[in-house]
Amino acid sequence: MYVKETGSDAGYDKYITALEQAANNKMKAEIAKSIMKEKAPAFNLKDFDGNEVSLASLKGKVVVVDFWATWCVPCMKEMPYLQAVYNRYKDNPKVLFMVVNSGSGNTLQDAQGWKGNKTYSFPVYYTDEKLLGERFGFNVIPSTFIVSPSGYIQFRNIGFEGPAIEYKLSTAIDLLLSE
Repeated sequence: MYVKETGSDAGYDKYITALEQAANNKMKAEIAKSIMKEKAPAFNLKDFDGNEVSLASLKGKVVVVDFWATWCVPCMKEMPYLQAVYNRYKDNPKVLFMVVNSGSGNTLQDAQGWKGNKTYSFPVYYTDEKLLGERFGFNVIPSTFIVSPSGYIQFRNIGFEGPAIEYKLSTAIDLLLSE
């Protein structure tokens, strides 16, 4: 289409870069408008070794909390995008990921035996607290929340949105890191 309109492929890369930048700016503006300032509920999660981690112990970090279950097909479709975001920030000490098997009919053993543990490298946690989703304000999984260093939910995404989630999460994390 570009060549047809311009008569040449000269400048195509610059054109694509400008389009990508415009899309990123639009996404950033949309996310900035939707930033929330809702106190995150207190919770304790267990890592796969059974060690408890509380949200309170993570003050000072941007915390990405993603709720899923092993039986949830949309959750499984989201995992590659979540992994891509994790890969981008895994070495940043100011960002922590908590990918939480929500226990909705799952046991800790189900979560530990999940075949994705061999595919994905993000840290997986478990909870059997039945009301945690309600306290976070969701009843659909996957559900992803980004908690600010001061303990406030600043971003929420309920349900699976395809590849857009990768850009949304990255943009929201970048906005919080720039504050």
